[in-house]
Amino acid sequence: DNCGTANINLVSDVNTPDGTCPNAYVRERTWNFNDGNGNTSANFVQTITVIDTTNPTASNATATNVQCISDIPANNPNVITDEADSCGSATVAFLSESNNSGAGSIASPYILTRIYRVTDACGNTTDVSHTITASDNQAPVISTSAGSLNHTLQCHDATGIASAIAEAPAATDNCGTANINLVSDVNTPD
Repeated sequence: DNCGTANINLVSDVNTPDGTCPNAYVRERTWNFNDGNGNTSANFVQTITVIDTTNPTASNATATNVQCISDIPANNPNVITDEADSCGSATVAFLSESNNSGAGSIASPYILTRIYRVTDACGNTTDVSHTITASDNQAPVISTSAGSLNHTLQCHDATGIASAIAEAPAATDNCGTANINLVSDVNTPD
């Protein structure tokens, strides 16, 4: 002030929340000065805009390995455990999945990739993935007892011989049906 000290006055301090983002707002502060002699300056306005344009964070989920395609669990947003947001909380939702059309074997594993979207309260997003690999490395297990299909038959017992030849062992498999293969059929004369 030309005649001494200018005294500062806070005229208003208004905080206007953003209608779409709970962490964002505009704060407008208005000041003026007076010299104690009835003279007041023009207003000075300060505008502070607080925004949230930062994406939330999260890591890709730890890869999962299973034996069978049928063992693959349903999608589950809880596999993402480290979601965080610098301005509040974040939520996780399943977005999509794709696979490599593998057979689910050691030579051709079935690889499923699921994408989860992490979203904060202001609509900022980060996508993370979870890979599940199905690779069956367990052989079928023969369930027919050893020797139970062995027979000693008379040479004139054509029906018994035909019946014995028609028999086959059974097996189970951890990932479904065990397909039977006749590896050899050897007839050794006495």
